[in-house]
Amino acid sequence: MVDRIVLGVDGAKGYVPALNLLAGLGLRASRIDAVHVVEIGYGLPGLPSTHSIWTAIQASEDRGRKVLENVKAEAREAGLNIETALLQGRVAGKIIEFADAVGAGLIAVGSERKGRWGSLFFGSVTRELSINARASILVGKGNGVDGQVNHAIFAMDHSPYAHECAKQLLNWKPTNLKRVTFVTGYSTDVSALDMAMHDIGVSSDEIADAIGKLVAEKSEVLCKLYREAGIEADHVIEQGDPRDVIADAMEHTKSELLILGARGHSLTERITLGSVSMHFVVNTPYSTLVLRR
Repeated sequence: MVDRIVLGVDGAKGYVPALNLLAGLGLRASRIDAVHVVEIGYGLPGLPSTHSIWTAIQASEDRGRKVLENVKAEAREAGLNIETALLQGRVAGKIIEFADAVGAGLIAVGSERKGRWGSLFFGSVTRELSINARASILVGKGNGVDGQVNHAIFAMDHSPYAHECAKQLLNWKPTNLKRVTFVTGYSTDVSALDMAMHDIGVSSDEIADAIGKLVAEKSEVLCKLYREAGIEADHVIEQGDPRDVIADAMEHTKSELLILGARGHSLTERITLGSVSMHFVVNTPYSTLVLRR
């Protein structure tokens, strides 16, 4: 079970894919908070109470309350019980601040612009959440999922951190997750390996084969853990750019969710998310779960 989940809610149903994914994964938490942020400018405290901007803010807050009421009803239909919170300020900053204050383990947001008002949770806001939040991030795109999550791709670099993230997901007990494929893409610089190994009589192909066997052994360890938890599991290992290997696996399997591990909580570690994980969070159509320990 996740300790606590924060669901970021916009005014144009952009949150629906994230809500569907929470239900589709069967994730449960001690509490789920739906948070709507009314974004306001700076310097407003100095304006007189009769200024038209306050009327506009009040109207935005009224819309936000109605949105939160609708979300609560929709969540109930999906089997999720949630509480609501209406905040003012910068969207990403306020969601992160709220999540930190309540000790949330997961922030869930939608990432699609819809209608005149548009979803606030796309592009720069999603990127800021992914970099700066201490919690794991679930980004729902498109329709998210209709029903259960039948198949997820777990992009795996087999670092100790990534293995801990895989175990963390099991600890969350995603009761509706049916199948996971662990996907590893790795590249070997053939020319560099040939030069390095020439003097000791080892070819780059032999090195690549050894890497492949080691990755397969590590992948099978994870598959065994997931099978013991009642989740079907297999693995795919390919030489090549990890982004290309992961994208090919998503397309080939028609998986509903891509899962990745992030790095740590320090600012430097969070910024390193950009190389692979950030690419999929911001630049691709795949719903993505970025796990943090």
